[in-house]
Amino acid sequence: MSKKKRQGKRRKRSSTAGATSSGFQILSTIVVDSGNQIADPTPLTCVPGAPVVWLVRNQDDSPHDVSIDPADFKRKDNNKREHPFAKGGVLSVSVDPDDTGLIVATIKKGAKNAGYKYSVRSSNGNGTTNVLDPDLEVVDPGSGDGLVG
Repeated sequence: MSKKKRQGKRRKRSSTAGATSSGFQILSTIVVDSGNQIADPTPLTCVPGAPVVWLVRNQDDSPHDVSIDPADFKRKDNNKREHPFAKGGVLSVSVDPDDTGLIVATIKKGAKNAGYKYSVRSSNGNGTTNVLDPDLEVVDPGSGDGLVG
């Protein structure tokens, strides 16, 4: 493979929207398309005591309620129900057509390195509900363990 092609690939990897040089990803976008179709949001990599944010973009003709329930979180290493948030209530936002909203949470202080699967639910007035299962990683930079794989 030529040197030129390798440089192009490196550039592509480093241009991930919202990524930082620290390797953390605390913002992800949830896009609701026509017919309540939603794509998996970008995986998140968060630190204890810090915020995590989901930007919700409604590109459908109907309003949508988008929610994340901490009770749906499962650790990837042991499949046990556990969430990394400081508080346990359902996180939700109602978003009008062609509008945006925010879902914000805080990772609890003292959270240890762990990977999670969770659910994003989007519903509209006609009873259609879609559910996704994206990833969230908590990384304690002071632990010396590095990123969770």
